[in-house]
Amino acid sequence: MNVLIIDDSQELCNSVKKHLEHRGYNADTAYDGQKGLRKALSNEYDIILLDIMMPQMNGYEVLKRLKAAGREIPVILLTARSDSADMIEGLELGADDFIQKPFNIDVLAARINALARRSRINDYESTTMRYADLTLDLTKSKLSTDKLEITLPPQECEIMKYFIKNSTVVIPPDKLIEVSGENAGEGSENRVLNCVEKLKKRLLYICSCAKIITIREVGYKLCC
Repeated sequence: MNVLIIDDSQELCNSVKKHLEHRGYNADTAYDGQKGLRKALSNEYDIILLDIMMPQMNGYEVLKRLKAAGREIPVILLTARSDSADMIEGLELGADDFIQKPFNIDVLAARINALARRSRINDYESTTMRYADLTLDLTKSKLSTDKLEITLPPQECEIMKYFIKNSTVVIPPDKLIEVSGENAGEGSENRVLNCVEKLKKRLLYICSCAKIITIREVGYKLCC
């Protein structure tokens, strides 16, 4: 796990770095907010430990710029202050946790591990969809049950994703054309409906209890 420590106390940075590396982490340091921000934007880190009170650029500003740049790296704020307003502001800006200085290194390591677990779960859930006995892996375009697994063509994967996301409603053909990436025009509806028919057969093949049904003159619905 790659951890970036951003704090204007070199002594604290080096001490935390030493202890984390002893526990098997890869730790990097930055002694002010500007350098920390540059490192965070140009390298891949799993967790950032970010001090709030720093010269040149404080932790709040670093956090704002990270979020503005689209870098969704879990952040633990380090603060020497016990003011709840500081903690609330940091959490509202997108921090994931905070720890008050001086802290126990074992407690810090435990919080890093807990945050890393939550992050992995969130990453998994954002790339995996479930409905009944179906699992759709969006990164690999794989549709599976506990019995079989198949790889879907990209267009079918997008349509299946939409069916699962909207399983409570009937989906009209024109919406399926839109989500499939087809350009509306001659033959587009037939091509998309052909994908739907293939998905129906694939659900039968992998022995799923889920099925796509046709609602005459209205559209299609995923049900089980």
